[in-house]
Amino acid sequence: MGFQSVIVDEAHAFKNSFKAGDKTANIAYLPNPAESQRAIDMAMKMAYLRDQNEGRGTILLSATPVTNSPLEIFNMLSLVLPVEEFEKFGVYTADDFVRVFGKVEQIEKMTVRGDIVQKDGLVGFQNLDGLRNLFHRYTLMKNAEDVNLALPDAPEYHESVEMTEDQHAAYETLREEAKEASKPARLRSSNARALFAVMRDMDKVTTDMDLFNQTMTFTFPATKSNAVDQIIASLPKYIEAERIEQTEDGEEVKRKVAVELNYTKTQQADTVVLVVPDVYEQAVLDRLNDVAIKLSEVSHPLTPKYAKLMANLKTELDASGKQIIFTEEKTQHHKLKRMIVNQLGLDEKQVGIINGSDAAGAKLQRIADAYNAGDIKIVICNKKAEVGVNLQKGTSGIHHMTLPWTPASIQQRNGRGVRQGNNAEKVSLYYYLGIGSFDGYRLDLLNKKKSWIRDLFNGTESEAQNGNAIDSDDYLDMFESDPEAAKAKRMERLAQKQAERKQKADLKCAIDLSQVIGLRMQLSNLDANKAEDYNRLAERKEKVQASLAKTKEKGEETAAEEQALARINKAMQEHDAKWEAEKESLVSRLAQRMTFLKQKATTGDLPFDRSILDNPELAIVARDGTVLKVGDYLESNFGAILHIEKVEQKTRNVYYTLALGNTSYGWWGRSNGEHIKADLDAMPEGLKRVSLSPDEIQVKKILSFTYGYGELTRLTKDQFIKHRDELQLKSYGSFVFRVNNELTLAAQDQYGKEALVFPDNTDNALKREVALHYLAMRRENKSVFTWREPLRALFGDYYEQAIAEYGVTADKADVLAVCDKAWNDYQSTLEEHIRSSTLKDLPSAAAKLQAYRRLRSEYLDLAEDSAAGLGDNTVEINRWVREFVSGLESQLVDAAEVEKRLAVEAELDELKKNPEFKSLPNEVEKGFEEIGITARYNYKDVTIPRNGRYRAFTLNAFQFFMLQDKNGKAGKLFAAKDILKNRFNAKFCVGEGDWSGSWWYLPANVDVKEVFEIIN
Repeated sequence: MGFQSVIVDEAHAFKNSFKAGDKTANIAYLPNPAESQRAIDMAMKMAYLRDQNEGRGTILLSATPVTNSPLEIFNMLSLVLPVEEFEKFGVYTADDFVRVFGKVEQIEKMTVRGDIVQKDGLVGFQNLDGLRNLFHRYTLMKNAEDVNLALPDAPEYHESVEMTEDQHAAYETLREEAKEASKPARLRSSNARALFAVMRDMDKVTTDMDLFNQTMTFTFPATKSNAVDQIIASLPKYIEAERIEQTEDGEEVKRKVAVELNYTKTQQADTVVLVVPDVYEQAVLDRLNDVAIKLSEVSHPLTPKYAKLMANLKTELDASGKQIIFTEEKTQHHKLKRMIVNQLGLDEKQVGIINGSDAAGAKLQRIADAYNAGDIKIVICNKKAEVGVNLQKGTSGIHHMTLPWTPASIQQRNGRGVRQGNNAEKVSLYYYLGIGSFDGYRLDLLNKKKSWIRDLFNGTESEAQNGNAIDSDDYLDMFESDPEAAKAKRMERLAQKQAERKQKADLKCAIDLSQVIGLRMQLSNLDANKAEDYNRLAERKEKVQASLAKTKEKGEETAAEEQALARINKAMQEHDAKWEAEKESLVSRLAQRMTFLKQKATTGDLPFDRSILDNPELAIVARDGTVLKVGDYLESNFGAILHIEKVEQKTRNVYYTLALGNTSYGWWGRSNGEHIKADLDAMPEGLKRVSLSPDEIQVKKILSFTYGYGELTRLTKDQFIKHRDELQLKSYGSFVFRVNNELTLAAQDQYGKEALVFPDNTDNALKREVALHYLAMRRENKSVFTWREPLRALFGDYYEQAIAEYGVTADKADVLAVCDKAWNDYQSTLEEHIRSSTLKDLPSAAAKLQAYRRLRSEYLDLAEDSAAGLGDNTVEINRWVREFVSGLESQLVDAAEVEKRLAVEAELDELKKNPEFKSLPNEVEKGFEEIGITARYNYKDVTIPRNGRYRAFTLNAFQFFMLQDKNGKAGKLFAAKDILKNRFNAKFCVGEGDWSGSWWYLPANVDVKEVFEIIN
């Protein structure tokens, strides 16, 4: 058509020509409006125009070139810029634009369900110097100040109102529900609603309880009570309507349901109050004319926010101003209109409504025209009026009953009145905030982030924040009435998320390390596996060749064997190449994983020791990602410390020793020689890696033990001094302290540890001091029992001998002389004891021996006491005393034996005088002894006691030859008993006293030699 230039007014209407591509479509905080066909059409035409006019020809006019999305910058510039300008920055598509000028990071985004998930988010902008240069070369941007354009003042009023008791109670319940909904999924109750659904209910509560309860409360004059009854009677029992319900995934969906007519009607002074389900609103209104109720007679209860709104509306109306009310609660629009009409006395035609249904199509422009002409005084609207609607003429007040979620929406709302063409001196901006709600916090948040577009184009920094990026913390803090609690909770969530992210990253590193270990093992075994594979092929070839030969021999078909042989030959030809490819693959995979791990090591994000990368075979990875390496120390939750000695990748076994503490039998593994062998996958919970040097292990050992005084010798003197204050001492036993420069023995808690004396057995001065102290106590007959442990610690188990060296040494001769004197002095005591006891009937030597044995300990004490004062070598002195006492007893025994022998000999001499006396020949007596038989004549009467059915009887002296075999029935006497009985009338008896035991007796006149020969 020959156009050279096109001037486009309201050019922002064509800003949706290109949407985000696959790479950026799902980025958070990047609004991605759907493509507009007329915008695409405009883009194609402007591209053609520029091609025909060397990149020129397009002129765009707009008051809002960018309102919400950074993509609008790309789309608007695309209408005027030659393609080459974008290409200089590497920008060809909307995705490229976001990549070059957007700052995309991993952020935590709250889902509808209330979960916090990680995803990419447009958190800000970068390379803004280049973008500003590009933008301002093709854009002439002027604000009101630049062109001296007078705009109305825009004072802000934060109208804080108290909620009613019902509102406050419902809000607090929802606040707790929101806290529950904001918890991580694993901690959240199963019936928790989606967080944004709860937040929407919180908004509803602060505005009007009818919204929250899904009801509509009408008020009528009291005179209309009967008419209200007629309305109720004519209402249907059910109305089918759409309700928003929450799915299991937290999504809100609309579903058609039958809403039952549940109503209440109450009389309040001069008012009738009717409460019905909200879907019955229009049904009630439709019946007003039928019962002669005017619309001006219908109103609704004023909640605190609505009451404050009505007051401010009246103030502005009294000043002849027009006003805009923004509320996203579309169901409240007509209700609010009725309240305005009723409360302010306006005609219903003076109140307009702009939303998707009431201002569809041409209706929107008619409402705008009527407002600008002054026919409409108040407009009630939602976000449909935020852009593309001129409502500035005469606007003196803008009322925000609800708040949007982005700063751009606030700017767009206020821009309806604070703009060129408004002849009002000021436009009052009212924000209605419920006290105790998060309205105020939300408004502050929006104000802090509202300047992002200005910073984008007029700032000086090369980077800027994205004003649309309201993160999950901003949402969650709203639920806390206490700012400190909000901060604490935010930090707790941050720490939890950081810990979860680190856990995932650490697990990825551990998995890669496990793969590195596996790949290195495969590479180390590659040659052996290659050879094994080749040998298998060779064996198969040999078998197939043998089979082929047999088949040919039989004259059968050989095709199958020949094909198999061909496959094997081909595999053998390709064998080297196959394994070389396998090696290259392993090396490549290993290099990839090692590169990743080394990068993590460089950034300090490696969850295990960097040295493992040099020797991965010394490490092993558990299923939960725990990495153990040879040399690691692990501490259990009960204080035991394990030292990893060896790992086995193939069997997944770990070998460790106990560096400190003990474990129960079978706690983790079994003893395997000098190590404990354990299954890695059975590793107990609670083990944590600790970084310890051998010296630190030694310190832990020192401090883990509870010491008695003697056990302090386990330490060196330096260790004792260094850790003295931290040592654990046993609550029992005695310890040596130095108090006022003197040694004293006391319990561990009686004095401070600084006074505790180390039992240094190399300190001769200390040993001498202790020895002399001990000897002095002993000389004074003081108790020295509790000194045993300290003395053993210093002098060893034979401390008495060692200590004696520090005192006076007694001579053995002196000790024996004292013992001898004590013995002589004790004779009278012995004699007195003999005279006063049954011992007086015994021979004198035997009586003295028995008396001595009874009184031995008494004499020993006397001897020891007598010798004790001779010197400090008490062990030697006591030994010499005991030697003397033992010698005494030997002498007394010898004397008693001699006395007894002489008595026996005298008795025998007397018996020999009897003519019937006989004695055994020596050779016969000796022969019987050799075969275990005692042979005797009865020189005295022998009384045989009753034995069962046998009566007692006496064997007269000198009449019998007696035999007793110590071998009993196994002896030769028992074997010959029948011969003896037959030949010599031998008989058996069981005696007592000197003749106790089993005996065989024969007449005394037998030939004893013959008897011996028979038995032997």
